[in-house]
Amino acid sequence: MKKKLLIILICVLTLFSYSCSNVGWKGLYDEDLSVYLDLADYTKLTYEKPNVTVTEAEVDARINTLLEAATTWEEVDKKLATGMTVSFDRFCFVNGQAKPELSFEGGVYTLDGTKYENEAVNLLLPKLVGMKKGDTATIEITLLDNTKATYNVTVLAVYERKTVTLTDAVASKLVPGCNTVSELKAEIQRRMTAEKEREAEKTLLSDLRKQLIDKSTLMRTPYSLYRDYYEDRMYLYEKLAKAASMTLEEYLENCTDMTYEELEKAVGEAASADVKETLVLYSVVKKENISSTKEEITAFADKMANESEGVFESGEEYLSYYGDNAVKDEYLWSKVMEIVLEKAKASE
Repeated sequence: MKKKLLIILICVLTLFSYSCSNVGWKGLYDEDLSVYLDLADYTKLTYEKPNVTVTEAEVDARINTLLEAATTWEEVDKKLATGMTVSFDRFCFVNGQAKPELSFEGGVYTLDGTKYENEAVNLLLPKLVGMKKGDTATIEITLLDNTKATYNVTVLAVYERKTVTLTDAVASKLVPGCNTVSELKAEIQRRMTAEKEREAEKTLLSDLRKQLIDKSTLMRTPYSLYRDYYEDRMYLYEKLAKAASMTLEEYLENCTDMTYEELEKAVGEAASADVKETLVLYSVVKKENISSTKEEITAFADKMANESEGVFESGEEYLSYYGDNAVKDEYLWSKVMEIVLEKAKASE
């Protein structure tokens, strides 16, 4: 239980790291940040061109997935056999007494080796082979607790899988605008290549960002910036404890495996990492004269909301959720990484 709660806590803390920003420290703008940080030479970061080749096998696999989605199950007047699907009622009796809690009306199951959560279903399905719609039977089974149960079953329907064969006509239905199988394969390859390119760039940018931070050296820690990060992270733990109607000490004891001293150490290390990352960010921002106007940040929030696949309906909602400072930092990171990537490619 503690492990599960700890995992949940880590997820919350990860989310928190996106919503917590301390750019209120004036030193980020007013002070010489080289006093605190030895910024890595971001013109010499390692860059490897990603492989975004899409193989014919990958294209075929994607098309097979589309065909699978187009597959239908059609009711047939046939005897149930392996690979078919069946719907049936089952009424349980133990020692002649009806057991409503072990009975069920309807339910659709496929005889393809799938193991269902219901133990009785797994035991009954093989015994239904050969039955047709309307057939009834009395079947005795022994449950895992050694209960001998008698089931009265009635087959409601038998379904057969109707696969879809790839033809020009089917291709046009799978992806509108593709009139032939060849056009479908070309379009799928184009889409998959674009997907790989997007994922490769995300991975590349993440790696370059990590390199930039890791290769920079934190020489001094501005106390006020560290304090803000430290207090914000401790406040989160206090909120979690309050939400669980516990003191912080009770929360740590019951929901994590940390002592208060261990919590202080972990939060201190995280706050130090926050400080270093912020100093790296603003060191490059100042060096490259990167702007962050209200209009630019609003446009960035709109873009992120559009890419959220419906999670956020507008940039305003995105800003409200993460906070103006956090969105500003992510916007600045996006501009910083554009420059870092450009320089990495130039030195390739």
